[in-house]
Amino acid sequence: EEGRECDVDWHSVLQARIVTNATTSSAGTAASVVVPARRSPHAMVAVPSQPHRELSPEHDQESQGVDVASAGARQVVAAAKLAQATTLVSVHDFIIAASAMVSEPPSLPLAYRALVAAGSIGVGVACIAFMRRRFRPKPDDEPGLWSIFHTQVLSLNAQFLAALAYISPIPTAYDMTVSLGFGASASGFMIGSFYTLAVPLLCMVAWLTKPWSQTLCWKICLCSAAVMGAAQFGFMIVALAAHANKGERAMLGLWLLFSMRLLMGCASNVSMTITKIMSQKVTPHTQMVDFQVMYNSASVLGMALGPFLSSAVSVAVHASSPGARIGFPSGVIGLWWLSLVPMIWRFVPTDLHTCLSAKDRRDVGAEGAKAPAAGAETAASTECFKNEAARK
Repeated sequence: EEGRECDVDWHSVLQARIVTNATTSSAGTAASVVVPARRSPHAMVAVPSQPHRELSPEHDQESQGVDVASAGARQVVAAAKLAQATTLVSVHDFIIAASAMVSEPPSLPLAYRALVAAGSIGVGVACIAFMRRRFRPKPDDEPGLWSIFHTQVLSLNAQFLAALAYISPIPTAYDMTVSLGFGASASGFMIGSFYTLAVPLLCMVAWLTKPWSQTLCWKICLCSAAVMGAAQFGFMIVALAAHANKGERAMLGLWLLFSMRLLMGCASNVSMTITKIMSQKVTPHTQMVDFQVMYNSASVLGMALGPFLSSAVSVAVHASSPGARIGFPSGVIGLWWLSLVPMIWRFVPTDLHTCLSAKDRRDVGAEGAKAPAAGAETAASTECFKNEAARK
């Protein structure tokens, strides 16, 4: 079963084994050749080669009437006698040789793996540094601005991880479905099931956020991140188990993979939509353009790094089976999602009053800097009064 997944020339393996054993066998032992009926080691038999001799016309006419099945049976009997007399190809030696070739995937140099890991870490560090420079408040700023910054970070992470979770299985989804006995249609359905319920979920989010309740939305974001992380780990476990238990349970494994992807899509759609609305409510006007650019960039960056993450994790853990290649990257993304749970619990506020007050003061300060000095205080007080009345 494993041998059919890799390009192994079983004919050359057995030929080399035959030549090696033939040199150590007795001088009277006849040579043999390998006749592979199929690309499977069980279909290969050793048959004796017969020396060329002249046949009479009468014998030639008789040989033309011999049944093909009888000729094949005689070859099998001759092969059995030869195998009994000699030990040119032993099943035990063949299994050892085949297992050594299949179970040991080709190893990559350590320097190459270190380079891949360094590239992955470098891209993440560069994105974090850019975000800190654009949005991070000063150390002596008021707590409301820090709460705004944490809310923006949560929104960008949710969008980035949603795109990453959607794209990362694409390079290995086809191999996974083929190993279960299915084809490209099942692979496409497994990938696309992530956004199957996107429209009804967005309608549900619109209903939940009108009127806005920060406490309710905070709880939804917390639960969505936990469910998303659990679904990623569930997908990894199902992929590993489905590949190990192929056969009668292949259909069950495929449907479980579909279910995990569907659950991922539900959690990520709710999380990234609510966190974006929350961030837009507290982002000052002077940062709104930068925030929208960063939000769209997070989505594009997630789609770009998805296949790269899949390859990098497979190389790092030396994954050889389709289940491992599609499962382990999902586990890494699941860890990232679960790391958002303590971040939401600790830094995202359950009441936006502090954030909105800090936002109003930032907006009024920006407008007051443009206004004449004489009317700065009047403009500030008027703007604060309007914002307070609108919130009430």
